[in-house]
Amino acid sequence: YELEVYGTVDKDPEEAKIPVISVTDFVEVPEGLENLAPQANISISQAMANVAKPDDGSSDYYRINDGLVNEHSYARYVDRTQGKDDYLEFIWEKPVSVEQLAVFNQYSGQAPTGWTVYVTTDGETWQGVALTENVTWSAEQLEGKLLAFQKQEDVLGVRLEITSANIEWGHYTIYEVEVSGTPAEPEE
Repeated sequence: YELEVYGTVDKDPEEAKIPVISVTDFVEVPEGLENLAPQANISISQAMANVAKPDDGSSDYYRINDGLVNEHSYARYVDRTQGKDDYLEFIWEKPVSVEQLAVFNQYSGQAPTGWTVYVTTDGETWQGVALTENVTWSAEQLEGKLLAFQKQEDVLGVRLEITSANIEWGHYTIYEVEVSGTPAEPEE
């Protein structure tokens, strides 16, 4: 018996070190953790900024972390770049601990199907902590997909990079992102 494999692998060596983790259906933030996303400042890559506009032309990416998971609170992204230039960042003023990230969507035809989570402890250097691929969604039901990873301490920022998506209608949407962990210790 012989196995022949043809083609190329285009992941860079650093990405090959990021653990691949399957998502689970999101139920609720576990006891002892909280959704830290609403406390973060959010920014988006220039690639997303060029296309993150709803029908009325306003910028709506701020809704990604407003804490409202419903069909009226979403941001839409035209999926032209998928990859290193297609990301959202959640930045905190004080270090936090994070250990899971949930992405919410309503329509399978316009849902992310792969993403990588990066963290930074210095605000400049990003380290990949988890990635998921081949995520499947229900047809037309608001739901969340949870990516749990090893607890990351002293985190100043989380980057969610969308690596693949269903673009049946020429774009993909993200209704909400929840980053769960523990907040910074209050100063005494």
